[in-house]
Amino acid sequence: MVPRVSVVMPVRDGGRHLEPAVRSVLDQDLRELELVVVDDGSTDGTPGVLARLSAGDPRLRVLSRPPRGYVDALRDGVDAARADVVARLDADDLALPSRLRRQLEVLDADPGVVLVGAAVQEVDGQDRVLRTPGPGWSPPTTDAELRAALRTGNPFTHSTVAFRRAAYVQVGGYRPALRPSEDSDLWLRLSEVGRLAALPEVLVRYRLHAGQVSVRDPHQMAVAAVAAAVAGEHRRDGRPDPLADVGRVDDGLLAALGVPASRVAEREVELLLWLSRHSRGLHVHQLRLQALRAAGGSTQPARARVQVLRQAGTAAWAALRRTLP
Repeated sequence: MVPRVSVVMPVRDGGRHLEPAVRSVLDQDLRELELVVVDDGSTDGTPGVLARLSAGDPRLRVLSRPPRGYVDALRDGVDAARADVVARLDADDLALPSRLRRQLEVLDADPGVVLVGAAVQEVDGQDRVLRTPGPGWSPPTTDAELRAALRTGNPFTHSTVAFRRAAYVQVGGYRPALRPSEDSDLWLRLSEVGRLAALPEVLVRYRLHAGQVSVRDPHQMAVAAVAAAVAGEHRRDGRPDPLADVGRVDDGLLAALGVPASRVAEREVELLLWLSRHSRGLHVHQLRLQALRAAGGSTQPARARVQVLRQAGTAAWAALRRTLP
């Protein structure tokens, strides 16, 4: 069987969430698929779980290798994919049964679409629902809306996307230097070679927990997100991509590109506000941050603004991590 879609799932020490994630792919109502799981040096029971599941379903392919990191695992998984369409799912999330079929319908209907996402239901580490799309939360779905959102943030949850493998290869794939915002960097580059789409229905259950990079290292996530946006601005203006040959992005690189530190600090706070809307018990911190943002407005010196933003962010990140299982 030639698969119509290859699902790529990196994992290291997947724990109790791994098997449900794998089964959510193998139980899709679209049967012509393969699941490529890249085991990035797991030391827990992950290899045994994958061996047992792959013995029962040949559509599950396991690539085992020493630990080299999440983005390298993504790249290896996409390189091994046999289908023309690649979908993503992290090892702690769940794909609903119609997810792949619905996204292939979009791609089949419009050859100009290179990337399609979907809405998510957000849950915590104990599967308690944190948020579901509804009044007050309507994610963007059209090409124009998604392009506008990409300029200031990331409208695609990584575990929801499916993209054309040819377009991925054309733009150079995931870039390890942009970790942990390698996803938004790729979406920006894909948007330069085709159209974007997102389905409004919930097709993935997305897990929010304290082990995520957005919670563990918000500053580096903000640095990488701003770097991806700046690189996109350079390309839109016809200038060379400043990140084409870098090994890692950091504050020094952004400063050399003329990016003010306040832009990174602002992005850190935006990440916190996004996360706090999904978490229990953080409404007080959210209001405090909004007040501090106002106090650190454009009338304040740039250095003072950065200090205010980062002080607020440090306190609230600590509080956020305490609320997440």
